[in-house]
Amino acid sequence: MNPRDVAAQNAALDAWLGDNAGATMPSSFRFLLFTGDPTTTGTELGSGGGYTPAVLANTTANFPDAADGMKSVPVAYADATAAYDDSVTHWQMVDDANPTVGWFHGKLANEVNVLGAGPVSIVATIFVGNLT
Repeated sequence: MNPRDVAAQNAALDAWLGDNAGATMPSSFRFLLFTGDPTTTGTELGSGGGYTPAVLANTTANFPDAADGMKSVPVAYADATAAYDDSVTHWQMVDDANPTVGWFHGKLANEVNVLGAGPVSIVATIFVGNLT
């Protein structure tokens, strides 16, 4: 059951992500990129184009205080060395120390096509409750 009040949604997110995260939360997260929904048939990108998952420490610097029941997190990946094998449509956060434990996932607002060498970044928006 999701908290309905925005203040409660913000409190829940801040208890999971940032400097006030509970002791059982991961100290860092790995952000994976997928060619489809990671909860169904999505496939993580291969190493083509130099793809490696980004890792962010679970700090307020990386996960600022929640607002309006959500956190938007800019995620920068290592520069691509060539075109990625496939188009990126989804992301997933996993525990960096135990990547078999998934925490959050989502669909990108716009598909990402890496066509050659250079920087790669996404914005992951994590929310609690229903967006209206």
